[in-house]
Amino acid sequence: ADIGHGTRMRVLNPDRGQLFGLQQKWDGVADRLGGLSPEDRLIVLARIADDSLANIASIVVHIEKGGSTMLLTGDARGDNVVSGMRRAELLPNGHAHVDILKVPHHGSDRNVDTAFFTAITADHYVFSGDRHGPGSNPDRATIQMVLEVRGSDPYTMHFTNSDATVRRWIREDRNQNPSRNYDVFFPGSQDHGIWIDLEDEQLWF
Repeated sequence: ADIGHGTRMRVLNPDRGQLFGLQQKWDGVADRLGGLSPEDRLIVLARIADDSLANIASIVVHIEKGGSTMLLTGDARGDNVVSGMRRAELLPNGHAHVDILKVPHHGSDRNVDTAFFTAITADHYVFSGDRHGPGSNPDRATIQMVLEVRGSDPYTMHFTNSDATVRRWIREDRNQNPSRNYDVFFPGSQDHGIWIDLEDEQLWF
């Protein structure tokens, strides 16, 4: 779709099968909620909430403007993102490069593997996790995948939250691998997001 100002957007995921699975899930939930009071509905939802299908059916969008490209992956699984890119013929010879890649599911290592980061590379990787509480993201393994796949290539990793643990991981990697050629960006304490400047185009997260 042409969304104006010379910008084209392609919705890559979910596919029909993923949407059908999500519809079946929520039809079942609706059946269980019928006739219950609002309070009882909340109790049932708390017991059966499982976002795995919702994550698989996450919306993935490829945006292009003036030769610059951005891939927004939501909470999708990496293999589904790659499949969507392939269906849209955006993965010639099994590889695509974008200016900005929003890393799937806040950098969870359950959603990506090295094959994903090999198939889709970027100048800017955005990790939107906050690492608050158990099971928080991004995972160190995901960051390590990017580091190992890209080797000595130049690129930038952007973290939407300034986290002492992530900073320590970066320091350790730089001490152990001085030949790597990446930059890291953390927002300031008063910032409410990050700017990524692609020459005269600025994109906001």
